[in-house]
Amino acid sequence: MPGSLWSDQDAAHAVETWGPAWGNDFVELVYASRLLGADPTLVSHGGGNSSIKQQEELPGGLAVEALRVKSSGVNLSEILPEDFTRLDLARLRALRSLETLEDTTLVATLKTARLDVDAPFPSVEACLHAFLGETVVLHTHAEAALLLSNQPNGTQLLEEALGERFAVVEYQPPGFRLARAVSAAYEARQQASPDPESSCLGAVVRHHGVFTWAADAKRAYERMLIV
Repeated sequence: MPGSLWSDQDAAHAVETWGPAWGNDFVELVYASRLLGADPTLVSHGGGNSSIKQQEELPGGLAVEALRVKSSGVNLSEILPEDFTRLDLARLRALRSLETLEDTTLVATLKTARLDVDAPFPSVEACLHAFLGETVVLHTHAEAALLLSNQPNGTQLLEEALGERFAVVEYQPPGFRLARAVSAAYEARQQASPDPESSCLGAVVRHHGVFTWAADAKRAYERMLIV
């Protein structure tokens, strides 16, 4: 398990620098994302993604619930506030009721769900982030989890190592199918134990990576280090 790189002093400096323009909670997500990207045991070649759900004000004063998610192709270790794409959260969550969704339709939906039409294309995992009820969601390809999950009895090994704190999800292709699988595991754990401090802290997807979630970026980051 890697040690925590979180520094309250560095986080406060990031908030002081970017907070007035972008908002403190979002800036803490940016800071946590950069920490993940700096750890090669968690993020290989800059991969992974992160998001936060919050109220956003559109031109004209209309407030909407939005998902800010890492844009596609951005290196987490160097990510900046402007490297996230704002999406209409309600529009994405409406997809949760579907059984299937073609990749071409998903791509078109992600494009039209952008609150800024010129924003970069969001991470293909945007629906997964949207379907989860937690405020902050982080995703990495943690080496320790992959080493276990890639074994023939990987599910058993992961369940023994992580206990009830993490759901273990069988591999699904990135995109809509993976989003439904992880959100279903999350929802099942929430029904069994609705207390966020004692219920599921994240999910390990075999042969893919780890997702953690929390009410704030620091806790979501620290939960990633459990794996």
